[in-house]
Amino acid sequence: MRCRSNIQKRCLIPAHSDKTGKSRMLKRLKQLILTGVKATGAYKIIQRSNWRQNRLLILAYHGISMEDEHLWDKELFMPPNLFRERMELIKKWNCTVLPLGEAIERLYAGDLPGNSVALTFDDGYYNFYRAVHPILKEFKFPSTLYLTTYHVENNRPIKDALVSYLLWKGRDKVIDLKPVTGIDMKFDLSNDGEKNACFRNGDNTYSTKTLVTD
Repeated sequence: MRCRSNIQKRCLIPAHSDKTGKSRMLKRLKQLILTGVKATGAYKIIQRSNWRQNRLLILAYHGISMEDEHLWDKELFMPPNLFRERMELIKKWNCTVLPLGEAIERLYAGDLPGNSVALTFDDGYYNFYRAVHPILKEFKFPSTLYLTTYHVENNRPIKDALVSYLLWKGRDKVIDLKPVTGIDMKFDLSNDGEKNACFRNGDNTYSTKTLVTD
């Protein structure tokens, strides 16, 4: 197995997003730099450079929205129209899209095609089948899908994501946890502080039925 750090030296791998203050600051800085590069026309220069031609660009995605998921968590989900636009750019720039395994092997063998790209998707959400696969099929792009084996063997929702999304959907409501916890607790979900407190207090006792009840 090759060390990930060694691979990163010759691959352009976007960092996995997290929600720390440092991560958000770095993300904003990257966006400012990319905006400046785009405005000066330096994109085309970089694309044609030997530095880019000898490297593998790995685009790592999580989820593509089927409805409004990108409004709930824009770091985790992307609207399908934006994803399609990115695939169109890959085609427009004549990139060679390879399966990740083949791309890594060819990178180390020294016969990587110019402008090589690998597409990866984490977690194996259902939206990959519904929203992503039809677009990839249309463009004839291969991809690598990472499956969470626990949820393959145990066909249950991911609790934290489910609860967070349902609390966001009910953001104009007041939720009463007493029927669930036995303790008199009410939370106004329009208030971020109370919504977070509701998530923490009911973390081990929430049920989907309770959360979707007005």
